[in-house]
Amino acid sequence: MSNDRYSIVSISFFGDKLPVEDMEKMTGIKTRYSGLKGTHIKGDPRLAKHKTNVWSSIMFTSSKQGGLTKNIQKIINRMIKNKAKLKKLLKTKGIYGTIYISLEMSVLQGAEIIPVSQLKILSDLNIRLDLDITS
Repeated sequence: MSNDRYSIVSISFFGDKLPVEDMEKMTGIKTRYSGLKGTHIKGDPRLAKHKTNVWSSIMFTSSKQGGLTKNIQKIINRMIKNKAKLKKLLKTKGIYGTIYISLEMSVLQGAEIIPVSQLKILSDLNIRLDLDITS
């Protein structure tokens, strides 16, 4: 591992009725991975089948790229353009969204802060925030 700090920020949506083919347009974020219920993960028959539809995108960041807060804001800025559609989608029973953040322990030494304004927008959209801190 390099001496550079890093974090990973991903956005994912799940649900049997999730319109996977529409998610890139709806979120304004490029698709990194998608799968349909009943199909093999990554299309590989050696892997398990998806239990539900899934769509996700991921951003890597380091201290040189402006940090965690900046990438969360990029995701929010893109999604906010279709806020009404996303809110409606996320009110559909069985569909949910999550922002997953993985932080390398040394990132904590740099005092990454997620502003309340970002948390409020995620809450308004009913998007869950998951944190994973690694050493």
